[in-house]
Amino acid sequence: EKGAKTALINSVYKQSGFHTRASLDLFKGPTFTADTVLGRDGFLIGAEAAYNVTEGKITRYATAVGFNAPQYSVAVHGLNNLKVFTASYCHR
Repeated sequence: EKGAKTALINSVYKQSGFHTRASLDLFKGPTFTADTVLGRDGFLIGAEAAYNVTEGKITRYATAVGFNAPQYSVAVHGLNNLKVFTASYCHR
């Protein structure tokens, strides 16, 4: 009775060096969300966006770039509509 209704339609596509997902939330907006990551020779780049179909506008977006090597990985993320940036370094 009191629970929120939800209905999601999801799609995923993977290939070597490429991964993308898309989902449509029918009761929340409806909102279409998609993200994609491309990778080659240790370099990675990715992005995400959410689009409210009823309002006709992008409600959220983010991006990231990174490099992955056997001994370390580095990444920079732009989150919250590119208002918040984070950087990370991991040495194995």
